[in-house]
Amino acid sequence: MSKYWNIDHPVLPRVSMEAAVANAQPGESTQQCWERLNRERDQFIDRETEDPLRFGYEPPVWKIADAVIEWPWIDHGWAAVTRHKLGIPKAVDVALINGGYRGGKTDYMGKRSVQLMLHQKARVWCFITSLQQSLEVQQPVIWKYLPPKYKGRDIRTKVAYLAYRMATGFSENRFTLENGSWCSFRTYNQEEDNVEGAAPKLVWCDEPPDQGLIKALTGRIAENNGKLVMTFAPKHGFTGVVRDYVNDATATADSTAFLLPADGGAPDVEAALRGETPEEWGMLDAAGR
Repeated sequence: MSKYWNIDHPVLPRVSMEAAVANAQPGESTQQCWERLNRERDQFIDRETEDPLRFGYEPPVWKIADAVIEWPWIDHGWAAVTRHKLGIPKAVDVALINGGYRGGKTDYMGKRSVQLMLHQKARVWCFITSLQQSLEVQQPVIWKYLPPKYKGRDIRTKVAYLAYRMATGFSENRFTLENGSWCSFRTYNQEEDNVEGAAPKLVWCDEPPDQGLIKALTGRIAENNGKLVMTFAPKHGFTGVVRDYVNDATATADSTAFLLPADGGAPDVEAALRGETPEEWGMLDAAGR
């Protein structure tokens, strides 16, 4: 019996009998096909749960952010073509990602932060308003995307140091990997020396800080050809920093708000999960996605 046959998944719909009828192989009954499709769905969900770094679902819009930021592992030719289609001349060093709650911003940056640390020796600074928010938001998502080999035990070697508890987060609010990558969790209300130390390759700010800290962080990433990415959800409206970015921005592309229909009708969740219109899919396919 399938483990998840009656469990909803944000992307994979439950297997219907109609789907079983349509996908039955020669000599396979509808019931047998239904069970096979459920086993395949179970395997997908299990892999996604055990190793979200390799098997987790990524919304299509993440590819747009990848092209704009151009992470080191991204194909440079594909990224350049995609940015050209969007009217963005070059990859950015500083990015602001706005969106609603549970829109995927935190997961995007959590996963990309881990990927960067695994791809090369890199220092990553994760900033947020308070230590409690760090324990509830940034540290769990970084832990989520670390490969399974780092979980189930504390790691203490000459280079690697990693210990995580759900209640207290990472030991000393930092960890290192065996390739020398380093991740530290910091807050905006620390002393001015919270931007001291070896230059980071990536700074992730959840809820943008004031302009003074942004200027300091921009200077630090410049020392190492790094990136500063800020994620923001307008719970109480735009902050001054976000307003400055938005007011000075030029719109290069837009997409349909499938979850906010103008006629007040029901949100089109399926279309929202696809992330793009057919025309946009064609553009990205042409760019080699």
